[in-house]
Amino acid sequence: MVCTIVPISMLSSIAASNTAIIVETNVEYATVKDALEAVADNQTIKMLADDSLNYYGGTAFNNKVFAIDCNGYTLTCSGVRMISSAVGYTLTMKNGTLATASSLSGFETLFVFRGATTVNMENMTVNFNEKSRNCGYGVFGSSVGSGGVVNFKNCTINDNCETAST
Repeated sequence: MVCTIVPISMLSSIAASNTAIIVETNVEYATVKDALEAVADNQTIKMLADDSLNYYGGTAFNNKVFAIDCNGYTLTCSGVRMISSAVGYTLTMKNGTLATASSLSGFETLFVFRGATTVNMENMTVNFNEKSRNCGYGVFGSSVGSGGVVNFKNCTINDNCETAST
């Protein structure tokens, strides 16, 4: 019998390399973006660490119902849109902080959708941190067609936007 002793510090560094897990499959992902690309209908992504997301697509979410449990962590969006061009999805984000990066240049920062789409924000802090002359919209629901809804429950929205003079 061979026994290997692994220091606890090594175990924590291994676990820290992944920032998300899909709860139903117990599969961990290096980034939230990777988990978003793998999430199936009626599944929950649970964050394991702070992460940033520079995401422009979103068609993989068409007609899906899924959740992101931030688990007390912060998801910083550094791209123009977190989810774009998706049709008919329902996303629930809960239990953490959603922030915009200070490098954004004043566009909608999180959600753009088409058709009957619902975004539920529960127990979230949303921080707008843009530093531009065209301050963005933060949680922005743009519905092409009809039926788009963004709901807030127990949320705090902080406007840290600095608008430069023109």
